[in-house]
Amino acid sequence: MKDIWADVNYGYKKKITLENAKVDGDEVDFPVFVGVTDANLADEANGGHVKSASGYDIVFYNSAEDTLLKHEIELYTNTNGKLCFWVKIPSISSTPPSTYIYAYYGKVGVVADPSSTDTWNADYISVYHFVDNTDSTSNAKTLTENNGISYANSELGRGADLNGTDDCFSRASGSGWFTTEDDITVISYVDTPKSVSESKKIFKQANTYASTIIFPISHPPDELNAYVRRSANTIYPGTGNDELDGNYHLFAFRSVRNDKVYLHKDDDAAVTANELDNVAFSLGATDRNFVGCDSIGGQTWEGIMDEVQLIGADVGANWITTSYNSMSDPGNFLTWGAEESQSTDVDVSAGIKVWDGTADIELVKDNTSPVKVFDGTDVIGVKLVATDDGDASAIRIRLDGSTTKAFKKKT
Repeated sequence: MKDIWADVNYGYKKKITLENAKVDGDEVDFPVFVGVTDANLADEANGGHVKSASGYDIVFYNSAEDTLLKHEIELYTNTNGKLCFWVKIPSISSTPPSTYIYAYYGKVGVVADPSSTDTWNADYISVYHFVDNTDSTSNAKTLTENNGISYANSELGRGADLNGTDDCFSRASGSGWFTTEDDITVISYVDTPKSVSESKKIFKQANTYASTIIFPISHPPDELNAYVRRSANTIYPGTGNDELDGNYHLFAFRSVRNDKVYLHKDDDAAVTANELDNVAFSLGATDRNFVGCDSIGGQTWEGIMDEVQLIGADVGANWITTSYNSMSDPGNFLTWGAEESQSTDVDVSAGIKVWDGTADIELVKDNTSPVKVFDGTDVIGVKLVATDDGDASAIRIRLDGSTTKAFKKKT
């Protein structure tokens, strides 16, 4: 079988299987968290095969290896090959066979960050990884840091380590996220405190309480709940469960116009509130906008805020559960195959010939060569020599833009 390489300038690749048992429903344009520590993915200075110390030469292709996938680098550690990447999967299946993609790496000269805001589809309003205060989407809704924000290592790479007292993120009035026409999804992945003395907020957008979205954990009784007010219509649903255990959890909130409010903890079934009347939000110029608190210095989250995704659509319960599986246990969500190299030894008996304009020249096979040809059965290397070698062929190639080599003729 012919060995496929989307780009022969990459020296290595690995197949990544997205286990269908961990996908709760078929989805399109789904952002998968690719978290792994792999010695092969360290840079060359640390014994791996990645060329860029920033991980810029790590890219992803679809299963056919003919389409480059959009991705974002959240964190790359060159010393041990730790990846915290997000990859947009065009189509992901919940039924056999499992979806798979390829990671390519080992390309010389990649100096630009390949991260793309297109990793997040058009429904995403803002995505915060809390490596810093920036928004990963093209909307660029950067957060304002208040009272000094500390960042720390987290389950997904880096996170904002909020002190529970006075530090948090905000945006100015009139610069909120959601509008009157939005269905709403808020997905958060956070480290929870074991106990609190007051309500702690994950997210808030409010317009003088005429229209309000608040997504907190309250105390007492330490339960996940949401406050949603649309004009005169107010609902205040809660899970009725103790949510505070000092561990990481995915908490999600969905508000669907003219329908219900849904709350999710990890992969638990949604908790629903009463149906809402046909009343739109009135969010706008006087909005009060916060992430990690209710107000500056008020009801601040206590613990690491790892991920907050704000989506102007109802993504559905299956999307929430698949997101949880992807973030909470990437080692079981993704199965990595063995490293494949373009210099893998191949034993073939057929000779390789090229036409030099005058005659067929048979070439010497050399499985360590970075130059590959297809002999009708296998992809194999051919030996390269200096152009002034006595056995050099008339065929010349330029390897890296400056170095010219010749094929070695069979003698």
